[in-house]
Amino acid sequence: MINTIILGRYKITNQLKGGGFSNAYLAEDLQRPDKPKCFVKEFKPPSNDPIIIQFSKDKFEQEAKILQRLEHNQIPKLLAY
Repeated sequence: MINTIILGRYKITNQLKGGGFSNAYLAEDLQRPDKPKCFVKEFKPPSNDPIIIQFSKDKFEQEAKILQRLEHNQIPKLLAY
């Protein structure tokens, strides 16, 4: 996944530790002049079971909505999900 460009915008530069239903990556935002570093989380459910996929998706979206509301210098700002 290293050097993959997602949505023509985020270039993956490093893989970080993954979690229960996602993988995390360090990336560069290619659409901004200074190409700032950012995090990209990839939704990756632990099973192909439709019930588990929906549960994981709900939790992933819940996390994104919480991150969207948080403002702290030690928490990355949510750009999109």
